Amino acid sequence: MTPFGNIRSALSKQVPSRIVRLLRGLGRIADDLGCEAFAVGGCVRDLLIRSGTIDIDVTVEGDGHKVARAAAKLFGAEALFHERFHTAVLTFPDGFILDVATARREYYPEPASLPVVQPSSIEDDLIRRDFTINALAFRLNPSRFGDLMDVSSGLEDLKDGIIRVFHFRSMHDDPTRAFRAARFSGRYGFMIESKTRMLMRNIVKEGLIRLLSGERVLRELRLILEEEMPELSLQILQGYGILKVIHPELRFRSHDGQDFQKLRKLLKSGSLAAEKEKIEAWGMGFVLLTRNLDSTSRRVLASRLSLPALCSEWLEEGGTLFQKTIPAIEKSNLPIEIIELLRAYRCLEPLIAGAAVGRGNAKKPLLMYLKRWRHIRPMLNGNDLKKMGLRPGPVFQEIFKGIVKARLEGRVKTKKDERRHVIAMIDAGDIV
Repeated sequence: MTPFGNIRSALSKQVPSRIVRLLRGLGRIADDLGCEAFAVGGCVRDLLIRSGTIDIDVTVEGDGHKVARAAAKLFGAEALFHERFHTAVLTFPDGFILDVATARREYYPEPASLPVVQPSSIEDDLIRRDFTINALAFRLNPSRFGDLMDVSSGLEDLKDGIIRVFHFRSMHDDPTRAFRAARFSGRYGFMIESKTRMLMRNIVKEGLIRLLSGERVLRELRLILEEEMPELSLQILQGYGILKVIHPELRFRSHDGQDFQKLRKLLKSGSLAAEKEKIEAWGMGFVLLTRNLDSTSRRVLASRLSLPALCSEWLEEGGTLFQKTIPAIEKSNLPIEIIELLRAYRCLEPLIAGAAVGRGNAKKPLLMYLKRWRHIRPMLNGNDLKKMGLRPGPVFQEIFKGIVKARLEGRVKTKKDERRHVIAMIDAGDIV
């Protein structure tokens, strides 16, 4: 393994000084323990292309757990150890999280299985990685801090914008690498190298993606949907037939990319600023991706991906919204009817996705519901109605609906107004 220059300058310009000091501290700890420590993988890639996102992983040639324990003690961090994969997660007092792993080699007992790992050298650790652009490292030990390492053509491929696997069994061993190739290609605009493209086609033909657990497939989809422009990666998955393998009816059409653009535009507009803390951005993309599946297909997909409860709600509510509720909204011009239709939805993600891409008469009411209508609630409650001599029952819902309608129309504003309105409803015979 040969050094290719030094990354100290990029570190000082792009990484907060407190994190640089932490990395230097880890290097000194490794030195004292007779180990070699390296920052590896995506953080090196992103530093070199100045992507602005730094997620640092550290690999130790030697005993990674011993280095992690010493670092946790020195810096007051919490440490969580995973014995099977020789990894540790350090959480520092300021919230910064750092993964520390022992350098290892790995082999796959069978296609799509989780790897068996064994401690090894930094060279073996880098070569086991998915793509050459992710097989870069720089040293943390004091005497050579920042020295850049490349075990293959990583620097050249990074310069040329190429995504390339290391060997012909790469995708066969781990079919999730097809998802990651699509994700990195979409994120950076890099070209997937010809042999890597062939391997992606081969694992689809051989049915190896079907061997992946639902949890692993969902994780890869989530990572793609969390990208700034996920439609670029989804188009690649569509082109290689990977979405169809996940479910025969799952597809990404060329014009779907425009809907993802509309969703981004809505979220950046500021009109839903209050909702941003309450939503999962990837959930809205998941709704857009799955909105055309019928109820049977949704159940099959939920089973295939082993969806947790929240994701299952997105899937079900998204399909119902786009296939039934939005057409009903288009036929109605009564806000109270639209509110009643949308109150049934427990999740914001489908509603925001619908508001972003809704067409015709549905778009404005969906936005109005999200921004204003859903917050309109009666000030009176059930106890207030009982004090007015009314008996609990379905009539209470009719009363509350009438109050909301009156509020929408500006006919009531205060709790006192609401009481008068209820009395007027009784006098008019609207309540029996």
